[in-house]
Amino acid sequence: MQHGTTAIFPTLSSSYREWIDKAIVTCEKLMAEPGSPVMGLHLEGPYFNLKKAGAQMPDIIRNPDPEEYETSLPRRVALNAGMPLELPVPKSFSSAA
Repeated sequence: MQHGTTAIFPTLSSSYREWIDKAIVTCEKLMAEPGSPVMGLHLEGPYFNLKKAGAQMPDIIRNPDPEEYETSLPRRVALNAGMPLELPVPKSFSSAA
């Protein structure tokens, strides 16, 4: 592609861990296709301050869990994941995401 959007990061809103893992596997498959515009996965949550979570599903919002992101995030998919500063953020999150 020469014009317009040449690369994308599909976005997954706050989700259960199983959904995140499935999205990562899907992105890995899409990224492996020749000429794929998929560059990685953008995770919109699930780590939010519940008071500031907007339209995210409240039953999925949770505090950072190293067991979750240390096994899910460091995959072959480039991930873009954010963390609110007011949450208890373990130091290991910045190196995993």
